[in-house]
Amino acid sequence: MKSRALFAVLAALLLASLACSLSKSPESLPSTSTPVPIEQVPTPSPTPEGGGVNEGFFDLNLSKSDQEGLAARADEIYQAMIGAGGDVDRGALLEAYAELAQYEHVGGEWRSAGPAPIAGVNLPQGQVPGSGRVNGFAIDPRDSQIVYAAASVGGIWKTEDGGQTWKSLTDGQVPLVYGGIVMDPQNPDTLYALLGEFDGQVSSTYGFLANGLMRSHDAGATWELIGADVFNAASVTALVFDGEGTLYASSGQTQLFQAPDDQPEFGIFQSADGGDSWERLASCSDFGVCQPQDLFPGSSVTAYLGGFMDLDISGDGTLYASLCNVECYGTHLLRSQDGGASWEELDLTAAIDQWTTENDVEIQYVGDDPSLPYLDGLEIAASQSDPSILLAGGGVYWKGQDENGRDIDGFWSWAIRSTDGNSRSSISRRPASARPGSVTPSWPWSG
Repeated sequence: MKSRALFAVLAALLLASLACSLSKSPESLPSTSTPVPIEQVPTPSPTPEGGGVNEGFFDLNLSKSDQEGLAARADEIYQAMIGAGGDVDRGALLEAYAELAQYEHVGGEWRSAGPAPIAGVNLPQGQVPGSGRVNGFAIDPRDSQIVYAAASVGGIWKTEDGGQTWKSLTDGQVPLVYGGIVMDPQNPDTLYALLGEFDGQVSSTYGFLANGLMRSHDAGATWELIGADVFNAASVTALVFDGEGTLYASSGQTQLFQAPDDQPEFGIFQSADGGDSWERLASCSDFGVCQPQDLFPGSSVTAYLGGFMDLDISGDGTLYASLCNVECYGTHLLRSQDGGASWEELDLTAAIDQWTTENDVEIQYVGDDPSLPYLDGLEIAASQSDPSILLAGGGVYWKGQDENGRDIDGFWSWAIRSTDGNSRSSISRRPASARPGSVTPSWPWSG
C-alpha cells in the first residue's frame, strides 16, 4: 500500500518531466498568462490498447515496453529514497520541501486565477460551485477588519479590509495543511495554527508531515514550530485557552499514509508556558480505544488511528472532548471538571433513544456492540456565558423501513444539546418532512 502510493507520486512526476520532451510542442499547451475556461480544457484521450500513459494535456502513447521501463526507473528512484526498514525519512522530506521553497520561481508572467469558485464540485446537493475547504477563522477583537483563515492544503491567510483582499502568510513554509487557527485571547498578535487535519482523505496523503503547531508572536509576520515532539505525525485537532491563559490541545488522525516509528499515542495535552512545553493529560488507551494498527501486514509499520476529534472548554473551566475509535466509527463524549486530571464518559443513551423514537428508526452499532453506537464524530461547542449549556453534533448511522415496509438504512447529521452540563441530554429535533428514505435529508434544527 505504502509502496504503491509513493510509487504513483513518483511516476506522475516522471511522466510530467518526460512529457516535456515528447511530441507535444509548447504552443499546444494553454498560456500561463490567461486562465483557460473550464469548457475549453481538453480531456485526456483513452489509454492506447496494449499500454500507454496519458496525463492531463500530455499524450505520451508509450509502448508497453517503454511503459515497463518507466515503471522500473520509478521503482529504482523509490528504492534509493528509502532506508533499510522500508520507511521514507520524514525529516528528509521536510528538508527537501524547505530547500525547494528557496528555488527561484520560473515561468514568466503569471496571472491569478482565483480565489474563485470551481464549477461542478460534487456535493450532496449536486454539482455546485466550490472553492476548497477553510477549517477556521480568527478575528482580531481590536479591529474586526483583520481576519485570519486556515485552509486545508492551502496555508494561513490574512485580510485587513474585512475580506476584500487576502495575503498568504505561509507560502514559504512546509507543510501547508492546517486544521484551524486560534488567537491568544490575552494577546491578539499571538496566533497558533494547527498543523494537519483529522480528515482521513487529506491526512492519508499529508499526515506524516503533521508535526505540531505553528506559532506567531507578530500577527502572522513570522512563525515558529512548537510541540513537534509531542504531536509527532499526529494532527492537532483543537486548541483552547482557559481563563488563566493555560493551553489545552488534542490530537488525532483517522488515517495515516506513513507513521513514524516513534509516533506517540493520541491524547489531550496542557501547556502553561504558551506552548513551549506540554504535559499529557489523557491518552486513547485510557479509554480502551485507538490501539496501534498494523498498516502494512508483515512489516513493523504501525499507527494509531482515530483519537480525539475535538476539544472545548466552558466558562467555568470544564473540559469536553470527543474521542473516536479507529477511523471514527464510534464516538465517546468525555468530560473533565478538574483541569484534565480525571475524565468521565458521558451517557448519551437518553438522547439516542429519543432520536430513534421520534424518527421511527433504529441506530446502528459498531460490530453489533450495544455499548458502541455508530456515531461518526462529534464537534463540541461549550458555552462561555452559561457553563450548563453544551452542544455536540456529528453523524449517525440508522436503519429502518420505508412506507412500503422495505428495509432501508442511511446516514444523517444530528445534534444533541444539554442544559445542565450534560447530566442529561436532549436531542435537537428534525423537521417532520425529513423522514427515513427522503432523497435529500435536511440538516437538523434545534428544537
